[in-house]
Amino acid sequence: MNTQLSTSIHQKIHENAVTISAQYKKSEAALLEILEQVENHKVYLHQGHSSLFKYAVQALQLSENVVYNLITVMRKVREVPALRAAIRQGDITL
Repeated sequence: MNTQLSTSIHQKIHENAVTISAQYKKSEAALLEILEQVENHKVYLHQGHSSLFKYAVQALQLSENVVYNLITVMRKVREVPALRAAIRQGDITL
């Protein structure tokens, strides 16, 4: 493979990684926001789960570690509005 083609492939892979990373950050922020709505409206109870944690693990099929982190951060952003803004802007990730 010539060097120019190899560089082009590496650049394309890098661009895809940057794009997917940006999508991940947006999805993470959106997931925090929807979990806050689920908690505020007690959607988890209407879906047959006794807690937000169980709802996120069972219904959303997220790992326990991820759910714990999401819920912890979701509750902290209520106290620290700047944290919410930083997550929305992609400056902070979980």
